[in-house]
Amino acid sequence: FKNKLKINKKKKIILFGAQNIEAKYKGFKYFLECLDYLDKNKFLIIFFGHFWNDSDIKKKGIEYIKLGFINDLNFQRKLYSISDVFVACSLQEGFPKTVAESILCKTPVVYFKETAIEDICENKEVGGYGAEYRNSKDLAEGIKWISDKKNYDDTLINKACEKILKNFNSEILINKYIDLYNSVVKY
Repeated sequence: FKNKLKINKKKKIILFGAQNIEAKYKGFKYFLECLDYLDKNKFLIIFFGHFWNDSDIKKKGIEYIKLGFINDLNFQRKLYSISDVFVACSLQEGFPKTVAESILCKTPVVYFKETAIEDICENKEVGGYGAEYRNSKDLAEGIKWISDKKNYDDTLINKACEKILKNFNSEILINKYIDLYNSVVKY
């Protein structure tokens, strides 16, 4: 799969994706700033989702691949699986679907604390690294921490997988909606 995408296998892969990457609430500004604290020769960024203008990323001098919106779930799973880290620096989030997808593909996440991502992840314990809110330098520290696999073992990601499957599977969510509906109908 890496050969298909012509990926330099010596570089660590940072995956960044969203429906609309540059939407303000996705924290793209902080992601761009965090690149100033990384060794650009060690990393490759793969973007997926709508990306209108890549001039800011070009200025950073880091290798990247822009894939656009992906409808193929098998391709998306492979993309998560080959990545070393998924960055989810949203400033606000309902349910972090991309975070859950990444974790279920065994790829740890770097995220901002004080967001809904903490429903799944716990800093350096479950799922990945929680950077201080709106702190680009700490976001970069998280990318470095995850990229150096000596910092954690498989329990980091396995605990997160268990948490997602236990608390957010479709059967549980459907039952919660039914309970909510029934509680509203009683009034």
